[in-house]
Amino acid sequence: MALSLLDRPVSGLSDSELLTYLDDIAVAERQLAAARLETVAELCARGIPAARGYARPTAFLREHLKCHPGAAAQMHRLATAWRTLPGMTEVADALTKGTISEAQAAVIATAVEAITAEASAGELAQATVLLVSQAAVLAPKELTVCGNRILHHVAPQAAEQRDRAQVEAAERTAWQARAFSVHPDGHGRFKLRGSTTAEGAALLHTVLDPLTHPRHDLPGETGDTNTSDDASAVGAATVVGQQGHPDTFRDPRSAAQRRHDALLDVCRFLLATETLPDNGGGKPQIAVTVEFDPITGQLGSGQLDTGALLSASEVRRLACDAGIIPAILDGHGVPLDLGRQRRLITGGLRKALIIRDRGCAWPGCDRPPRWCQAHHVTPWSAGGQTCLANSVLVCGFHHALIHHDDGWTVCIGGDGHPWFTPPAHLDPQRTPRRNLYHHGN
Repeated sequence: MALSLLDRPVSGLSDSELLTYLDDIAVAERQLAAARLETVAELCARGIPAARGYARPTAFLREHLKCHPGAAAQMHRLATAWRTLPGMTEVADALTKGTISEAQAAVIATAVEAITAEASAGELAQATVLLVSQAAVLAPKELTVCGNRILHHVAPQAAEQRDRAQVEAAERTAWQARAFSVHPDGHGRFKLRGSTTAEGAALLHTVLDPLTHPRHDLPGETGDTNTSDDASAVGAATVVGQQGHPDTFRDPRSAAQRRHDALLDVCRFLLATETLPDNGGGKPQIAVTVEFDPITGQLGSGQLDTGALLSASEVRRLACDAGIIPAILDGHGVPLDLGRQRRLITGGLRKALIIRDRGCAWPGCDRPPRWCQAHHVTPWSAGGQTCLANSVLVCGFHHALIHHDDGWTVCIGGDGHPWFTPPAHLDPQRTPRRNLYHHGN
C-alpha cells in the first residue's frame, strides 16, 4: 500500500536513499491520483453529485474534498476525458504506473482535446502516445509547448490549414482593432492607449529596442550586448574610464520608462532631420522566416523575429513594401544562408542566432531572444571565430554561469544546434542536453 511509505523515517537515510525515497513518494502520489480520477469518473457516471443536490459535479468535488475551485474543475475535466477522449487509455496506464504526473496527464488531455476537430481517431491515438513518451523527459510547462505543436507531427496538412485560418483571423481582428490615442488625465499627465498588429509590434521593437537598453561588455567577450527587456535584468551597465577600470552605474529608469523615452527620442529625431515624409517613415528592417515549397513555388506562413506569425498574403505584401532579410533553413531549422542589408557581420549573425536558438539555448531556460546575449563557444581570446558555428544565444544569468563554472561545457552538435554537458556532480554520466522549450522536439 502506498500509504506505508509514510512510516519510513527520513533522518537516517543517506543522500541516495533520500532521493530514492522521494521518487517512491512521487510514484505513489501519481498512482493515488489515478485511483482518484477513476473514482471521480465513476461517481459522475452514476449521477451521485446530482442525486445529492449539486447542480455541477465541480461543486460536489469542491465541497466534498474541501479543495480549491480550480482544482475541482481540473479534476472533473480530466476524469471526464479519462473515459471519453480517444487514446486516453495510454495516459491512464502511464498515470497508474506512476510514470507521468496528474499535471502532465492534464496537459496531454488538453492537447488531445484541442485537435479532435482536425485529427482522426488514429491520429489522436498517435498524438497521445507521442506526448506520453515526451512526458518522461519534459515538465508540464515544456510538455504544453509540445502539446501545442502535436498536430504538426500527426497531421501536418490539417495543422497547416488550421494555422493558416487562425493567423488570417487574428490578423483581421488585430487590423480592425488597431488604435492609438493620447488622453489628458487632468493632472498634467497624458495616457497613451493603443493596440497594433504583429507587424506593427515588430516595427516598434525594431525602432525602439536599440534606444532602450544600456550596453555593457562581459569580461572576455567584448562586443556582446545586453538586450534584456526586464528592468531587474538590465540593472547595471559598465563604463570604462581613462585608466581602463570599469565603473558601474545603475540606470534608475524602469523598462517601461526607457521605452517611453525611446519613443520620444525617435519623434525628436524625425523633427530634427526635417525630412518627415507625408506618407510615413523609412521601411522597417524585420527578419521574416518563410517556408517555401520548391515544387509549387508558393510561399507558406511567415514568422517574425519576435515569434509572431504572419499569413502568406501578409508576407507577400511585406515583400513588396518592406526591407526583408531572407533566411533559408535546413531540415533542423538551422539557417544555411542569411541575407543582410548591411555588411555588419554582428547584426546578421545575431539574427541567425535568434532564428536558430529562438531564445536562451540553456536546457530548460525560457528567456526570449531579446533578453539574451551572444556567447563564443570557443572564446575569442583563444582563437574562436565569430560565426554561427561558434556562437550560442544565452541569457545574462547563464552567460555568467558558463563563464564562471568550469563544470558546464557547450558545443554545436551534428544537428547544428547547441548542446550543453553538465558537470559530473550534477550528472555522473554527463549526458549532453538541449533546450526543448523553444523547439519542442
